[in-house]
Amino acid sequence: MSANTAKFSSDYSAASSFYRSLWIKDPFNLDYAVDALIFSVASGQVKEAIAIANRALENRLDSPLFGLVLIIDKFKERKLGEVKVLLNRHKEDLPNVAFWIFSGWANSELGVSQPPPEFEKIGEGAKKIGLNRYNQALYAAYNGDWSSASSFLKDGGHLLATLNRDILFTQANILYYSGDKREALALLQKGIGLKNIQEFPILEKIKDFGLDKTISINSEEHLDFAISQTLIMLNSSDSDGVSLGSTFYYQLANYINNENNFTKLSLAPILFKLGQYSVAKNLLRSVGIEDKSYVEAQIQLAKGLAELGDISKAISILRGIENQSKNNFFSHNSLGDLFRSEKKFLSALQEYSSALNFTEGSENETIWVTYFFRGICFQEIGEWDNARKDYLKALELSPGQPEVLNYLGYSLIERKEKLSQALGMIEKAIERNPQSGYIVDSLAWGLFKLGRYEEALLPMKKAYELLPFDPIINDHMGDILWNNGKRRSAKLFWKRSLSFNPEEEEVSKIKKKIKFGMD
Repeated sequence: MSANTAKFSSDYSAASSFYRSLWIKDPFNLDYAVDALIFSVASGQVKEAIAIANRALENRLDSPLFGLVLIIDKFKERKLGEVKVLLNRHKEDLPNVAFWIFSGWANSELGVSQPPPEFEKIGEGAKKIGLNRYNQALYAAYNGDWSSASSFLKDGGHLLATLNRDILFTQANILYYSGDKREALALLQKGIGLKNIQEFPILEKIKDFGLDKTISINSEEHLDFAISQTLIMLNSSDSDGVSLGSTFYYQLANYINNENNFTKLSLAPILFKLGQYSVAKNLLRSVGIEDKSYVEAQIQLAKGLAELGDISKAISILRGIENQSKNNFFSHNSLGDLFRSEKKFLSALQEYSSALNFTEGSENETIWVTYFFRGICFQEIGEWDNARKDYLKALELSPGQPEVLNYLGYSLIERKEKLSQALGMIEKAIERNPQSGYIVDSLAWGLFKLGRYEEALLPMKKAYELLPFDPIINDHMGDILWNNGKRRSAKLFWKRSLSFNPEEEEVSKIKKKIKFGMD
């Protein structure tokens, strides 16, 4: 019972302890052994999982997961002969792509220039994305042959560069160290389309290459990198990216390539969402201040602490980025989000403005949201003209954004300004996002404000179906029902609204309507 409770609450560390205890009592139970191994890996206790796999095999228990964990461990120890034995034993258990990539690297030899033939056996689908050429490039780099590595990338191995930033960086390094600085910079420029915090280290990398800065690269790390990236690809079928399976593969990837900060930055948000806060915090704190991913790690750490309710500590971390002379758009934007969540709108406004100062002359579509949020802050402190300008700027950068159209339209309705135009904005927002209860509610409320009470009923009922427990929607439903002559039903909805904890300033208004109605 305790094991299942820990399992379903995503407390992987506790689940690992419980299943290990169960297995000690019943050492020939395969299910207990497998669960103990899975949860040990998922909680970051990979060494314990390796011990479990070895003990299970001694007890004549077998599972593909035992083989996978031991294969990764033998790769890490560079015991490639033992990797080959394990691969032969589990050939039918591993996905085809993983088996041939692992086999290729198991047959790798330092000083042998020709890449192992196994990389060409991965299947046509994998070849189409350049996975064969990419591993051949890594193999050549493993042997310090940068020129050959570069030629493999140019022959189709570059196609994976958009898969994740880590692959992008590795390929850019290969091109750069082969002497093709221009091609390396061109490849990095393709990653700028991410337009988020992951872009920050790319910009730093471009700056380094432009200044001809070099870094120390241990060629042998390419083996660990190839195996870790293959593990991450095994997780690519996981649609939501937050599950026991995703955690398992990322923890294994982090184990074999634990100097790689991209894996840590990919794993930490998963752990935060699963409630594994202490493990996530330790991962992020291990990213050093000189690393190009330091700012991203600090922002992730701040967001995780904010989720725990420690807003002051989160703010302190983000302020620290500024004090360390690492001022940037993303940390100021994150500070704005934190202050806005705390309804400190003036502070939030100042941070959003500081963030936008970094975009002068290079505005792009994705910063519409910063203008939108700054507009909300302006509106909250009573500066409507500035708020409206920011909403319109957000729409200029990203036309048709339903959230902005709805917010601006609803605000105009509340201000009793340009009601027909406001209604048109909301209708357009519904076309873009017909399942948003808040937007449908705005349409009903706009019709209500125009005195079109009967027309307002249909969208109001749809909004209620979408968000039946929202206090504002229940309040609006009451108002619209009252003005359609359904007064008993109206009072029931106002009472429902009170039961869902509306904003404090709305409570007295709703109570007054329950007592006196709207006449």
